[in-house]
Amino acid sequence: METLLPLVKSELRITWTHEDADLLRLLARGQTVIDRCIGIAMDYETEGEARELLFAYVRYSRNNAVEYFRENFRDQITSLSLHHGAEAFAALEVV
Repeated sequence: METLLPLVKSELRITWTHEDADLLRLLARGQTVIDRCIGIAMDYETEGEARELLFAYVRYSRNNAVEYFRENFRDQITSLSLHHGAEAFAALEVV
């Protein structure tokens, strides 16, 4: 998660360090929320939709609007959930 801190700070245009601990907490909370919504542990270290959702969660939470996150990102969350569910299903062996 430490590797995500400079990336989220850049995304949010934060250059100071006194919010680092709060941002790390929000990143951890966001990962938990998104993983629960999607149904699996996502890879946030790699550039992609999961990281984009995580940074959006941090932005919403930092602006005291986290209650709108699921509603506003429902399509992306559903899309990721279906995509990863289909991958898991395709990986099952047919007996």
